[in-house]
Amino acid sequence: MGNQQESTFYPVPYDNRYFCDENGNIYSIARGAPKLLTQWVHYGRSKSPYLRVSIGGKHKMSHRVILEAYTGRVIPEGFHVNHIDANTLNNSVANLEVVTHKENVAHAVENNLYMSGDGWYKARGKSSTAIESTSEDGSE
Repeated sequence: MGNQQESTFYPVPYDNRYFCDENGNIYSIARGAPKLLTQWVHYGRSKSPYLRVSIGGKHKMSHRVILEAYTGRVIPEGFHVNHIDANTLNNSVANLEVVTHKENVAHAVENNLYMSGDGWYKARGKSSTAIESTSEDGSE
């Protein structure tokens, strides 16, 4: 059969109606035959795009669902999922790892993804001078 590759599927640990493959696809068997779920781009509190998916009627970050399915356990509170190649849309399991907040920030700094000072304001279309000109009592 040529170059066909078989995928391994991993069940989502908290809902056995959903499973993922190593390429970052998420499937549902809630209504019978497996159905590839739609993932959509979401920015949230970040300027970086992330993929989201609806699992059991709740919106979840796709990279967390995929890594939880792959490892077979829920990611503990206080831990993050890091995109190794810094591409937040690449949710293949080879590109994801569980890290502490400190490790996640260190990765961002190493890859020039972390900004502070004027760069942070500029990336968000804001002016740091407007914030600095406000006095302690809130008046300008």
